[in-house]
Amino acid sequence: MTLSETYPVNLWGFETDDLCNWPPDLKPVVVSDWPAHGTVVVHARALDAFCLQADTHPLADGSLPTAILYVPNSGDVRPDAWRYFDATVRAGDWDALRTQVACPELFAMVEQAQMLPAAALATLPQPLADLPASALPLPVAVCAHLATCVHCRMAFDRAVENRLRWRRTLLCPVPERLAAFAREPNDATVAQHVSACTWCATEVVVLRRTLAPAWLSVPLAHVQLFSKQTTDFVADLASATTLQMTTQTETFTALLKSLLGMTRLAGALTWRQPAAANRSASNLAALLSSLQEGQEVVLERPHRDLVLRQAADGETLCFGPLHGDHRMPITEFRVELCHDDRLLWGGDSQAGRVCLPLAALTEAMEAGANQLLIRAHEPIAPLT
Repeated sequence: MTLSETYPVNLWGFETDDLCNWPPDLKPVVVSDWPAHGTVVVHARALDAFCLQADTHPLADGSLPTAILYVPNSGDVRPDAWRYFDATVRAGDWDALRTQVACPELFAMVEQAQMLPAAALATLPQPLADLPASALPLPVAVCAHLATCVHCRMAFDRAVENRLRWRRTLLCPVPERLAAFAREPNDATVAQHVSACTWCATEVVVLRRTLAPAWLSVPLAHVQLFSKQTTDFVADLASATTLQMTTQTETFTALLKSLLGMTRLAGALTWRQPAAANRSASNLAALLSSLQEGQEVVLERPHRDLVLRQAADGETLCFGPLHGDHRMPITEFRVELCHDDRLLWGGDSQAGRVCLPLAALTEAMEAGANQLLIRAHEPIAPLT
């Protein structure tokens, strides 16, 4: 609710002094008749009288009125008071009160969150906030109201999220057990649960990506960046290629040099290299030239290979596709730039590639990135 909106608020048991600092957007309406209609805010001093009326004169359908208990900051209430109220608000907490009286249907919509079938909660096709109200398995009138009232939809979503949180606490495996299953899927009980629980299945996918061992770990000698030795090395390469001398060039060249330290150029480029002391420099020059010409370059080591390509804009380095044993394609992988265990940049593969902007590479290396990790993983297989 915004301050430009004004709503009448039915008050029970309030005195004139209680309204001295009442916000102008909440219009107090003092009521004393019964039955109480609409949402009524009950002062704690009138709690006993209100509860007596509720017990002796229930509404026509046998229910209790929609009520909010207003508690002074120094006051306490009797232990069973919660049975009579839909919410509690402390004196002066106007934002909470605004939320609670924003719509007379709000608490009824919150109750509908408890009416969602458990099976529907376990198989929600997307985050609840992204799900249109018309797709909820609830009565048509409820869906129609949730589609038009932003206050009720927000309260409904919060109530469902709380229910999901409790559901996960009570019914789902603890995170440590899910993590163990993500590493080695040999727990039949967890496998059965994950096959029916969208939330845990999604978490296992994320855990598999996060916990996947490094398919390739490349140390980055970032401490040598911008040194005279590195600058001279890049300048020599620039004279042999069309490389432009920039800070981004130095970080890009440092990354490629590190990659060549862990792999070798595959194919014809490899056998053409002389067996001289400057092989690293000649390999790097060949690699840079090929990338600048828009060619795909294969870097290989035993049992795996990696394809590199520079995007047409010259500002992005693309990793992938990857191949493992027997040149089996790896379609799901992640590239990370880290300083020890701290992640500085990460990207997941899309269509078998990860694109690393050279600006992000420069920023990460200036922040102390000392390793590049490629984590290979496969998507979770359907469990039956």
